Amino acid sequence: ELLPLAGISGVMIFDIRTLAMIATLFALLSAFAKALVLRNSPALKGAATWPAGAALIAVGMILIGLRDFISPILSEIITNTVMVLGAALITVDVDYFYGHKPRKLLYALVVLAVLAGFIHFTLFDPNITMRIVIVSAAFSLLGALAAGRYAAVHLRERKREFVTLMGAFVFGLHSLFMAVRAVYST
Repeated sequence: ELLPLAGISGVMIFDIRTLAMIATLFALLSAFAKALVLRNSPALKGAATWPAGAALIAVGMILIGLRDFISPILSEIITNTVMVLGAALITVDVDYFYGHKPRKLLYALVVLAVLAGFIHFTLFDPNITMRIVIVSAAFSLLGALAAGRYAAVHLRERKREFVTLMGAFVFGLHSLFMAVRAVYST
């Protein structure tokens, strides 16, 4: 049940159209956040990683739309790995922007875990539920790391600008949505 105390029951289902809308919303919000960042800091460090990450996510969404016309290896394994890599690149950009050393090993491990999980649950033990959980958990973790970086800058480093608050909100909201998706997909 969704909210048993409130009398709301049923199964939460996130179909591909819902996910595409959420991904589009996230892309628009992140583009807005990046525009604010660029306006406030023209000499941005790591500026190329954010657009590259967003482009990878967009390519992944296109490949998802083509999944009935392309092989499972491309439509499932490569697509989701590329989108998680895109999210990792965006998180790297957040680290660079605030002068922190990117946690490249952690981000690489997340991408490799998604790749390994998708290979296993696509080719050897086909299980769509596990693939949904894996990709949702990866997006949730990367979003939480980016939100945490923004929140830390906003609170601890006393850079109390709208852009840091907006960044924390956007990434935190995306992370929360993906965490709920991972939990309710099982």
